[in-house]
Amino acid sequence: MIDLEKFKELLSVPSKTYDEDTMVEYLTTIIGNMSGAKVTCDEHNNIYVTKGELNVGEFYPMFVAHTDTVHNIVPKINVKEEKFIVLLLLEKFSSRFQ
Repeated sequence: MIDLEKFKELLSVPSKTYDEDTMVEYLTTIIGNMSGAKVTCDEHNNIYVTKGELNVGEFYPMFVAHTDTVHNIVPKINVKEEKFIVLLLLEKFSSRFQ
Protein backbone atom coordinates (compact mmCIF):
# COMPACT_ATOMS: atom_id res chain seq x y z
CA MET A 1 0.00 0.00 0.00
CA ILE A 2 1.29 3.46 -0.88
CA ASP A 3 1.69 5.93 1.97
CA LEU A 4 0.00 8.86 0.22
CA GLU A 5 1.25 11.42 2.75
CA LYS A 6 4.85 10.25 2.28
CA PHE A 7 4.35 10.34 -1.51
CA LYS A 8 3.07 13.93 -1.35
CA GLU A 9 6.05 14.83 0.87
CA LEU A 10 8.37 13.33 -1.75
CA LEU A 11 6.69 15.31 -4.54
CA SER A 12 7.15 18.55 -2.61
CA VAL A 13 10.94 18.24 -2.50
CA PRO A 14 12.45 20.67 -5.06
CA SER A 15 14.88 19.24 -7.60
CA LYS A 16 16.11 20.17 -11.05
CA THR A 17 18.74 18.71 -13.33
CA TYR A 18 22.18 19.40 -11.80
CA ASP A 19 20.46 20.77 -8.67
CA GLU A 20 19.23 17.59 -6.99
CA ASP A 21 21.07 17.93 -3.68
CA THR A 22 17.88 18.48 -1.65
CA MET A 23 16.19 15.42 -3.17
CA VAL A 24 19.29 13.26 -2.70
CA GLU A 25 19.51 14.36 0.95
CA TYR A 26 15.79 13.62 1.46
CA LEU A 27 16.04 10.15 -0.11
CA THR A 28 19.26 9.14 1.65
CA THR A 29 17.78 10.23 5.00
CA ILE A 30 14.52 8.31 4.50
CA ILE A 31 16.25 5.20 3.16
CA GLY A 32 19.07 5.41 5.69
CA ASN A 33 16.49 5.18 8.49
CA MET A 34 15.20 1.86 7.13
CA SER A 35 16.32 -1.15 9.10
CA GLY A 36 19.41 -2.78 7.60
CA ALA A 37 19.76 -0.40 4.65
CA LYS A 38 23.22 0.81 3.69
CA VAL A 39 23.20 4.02 1.60
CA THR A 40 26.08 5.52 -0.37
CA CYS A 41 26.30 8.25 -3.01
CA ASP A 42 28.87 8.86 -5.71
CA GLU A 43 30.27 12.11 -7.13
CA HIS A 44 27.30 12.36 -9.55
CA ASN A 45 24.69 12.13 -6.76
CA ASN A 46 23.72 8.60 -7.75
CA ILE A 47 22.30 6.80 -4.73
CA TYR A 48 23.23 3.18 -4.04
CA VAL A 49 21.30 1.16 -1.48
CA THR A 50 22.00 -2.37 -0.31
CA LYS A 51 20.35 -4.43 2.36
CA GLY A 52 21.61 -7.69 3.75
CA GLU A 53 24.57 -9.80 2.74
CA LEU A 54 25.00 -11.72 -0.52
CA ASN A 55 26.26 -15.24 -0.99
CA VAL A 56 28.68 -16.09 -3.80
CA GLY A 57 26.87 -15.88 -7.15
CA GLU A 58 24.00 -13.74 -5.83
CA PHE A 59 23.25 -10.20 -6.98
CA TYR A 60 21.28 -7.31 -5.54
CA PRO A 61 18.15 -6.33 -7.47
CA MET A 62 18.42 -2.98 -9.24
CA PHE A 63 15.96 -0.09 -9.25
CA VAL A 64 16.68 3.00 -11.36
CA ALA A 65 14.90 6.36 -11.16
CA HIS A 66 15.60 10.04 -11.80
CA THR A 67 15.85 12.40 -8.85
CA ASP A 68 15.42 15.54 -10.94
CA THR A 69 12.35 17.19 -12.42
CA VAL A 70 11.73 19.26 -15.54
CA HIS A 71 10.71 22.53 -13.89
CA ASN A 72 12.83 25.24 -12.31
CA ILE A 73 13.32 25.35 -8.56
CA VAL A 74 10.49 27.34 -7.00
CA PRO A 75 10.09 28.54 -3.40
CA LYS A 76 7.09 26.30 -2.72
CA ILE A 77 5.54 23.28 -4.37
CA ASN A 78 1.92 22.64 -3.41
CA VAL A 79 0.83 19.01 -3.64
CA LYS A 80 -2.92 18.58 -3.70
CA GLU A 81 -4.96 15.37 -3.65
CA GLU A 82 -8.31 15.17 -5.42
CA LYS A 83 -10.19 11.91 -5.84
CA PHE A 84 -7.10 9.68 -5.98
CA ILE A 85 -5.27 12.11 -8.25
CA VAL A 86 -2.22 13.84 -6.88
CA LEU A 87 -1.52 17.21 -8.48
CA LEU A 88 1.86 18.85 -8.29
CA LEU A 89 1.21 22.58 -8.28
CA LEU A 90 4.09 24.92 -8.74
CA GLU A 91 3.57 28.19 -6.93
CA LYS A 92 3.71 30.08 -10.24
CA PHE A 93 0.69 28.20 -11.61
CA SER A 94 -1.18 27.08 -8.49
CA SER A 95 -3.83 29.83 -8.66
CA ARG A 96 -5.19 28.21 -11.84
CA PHE A 97 -6.12 25.04 -9.93
CA GLN A 98 -7.55 26.34 -6.67
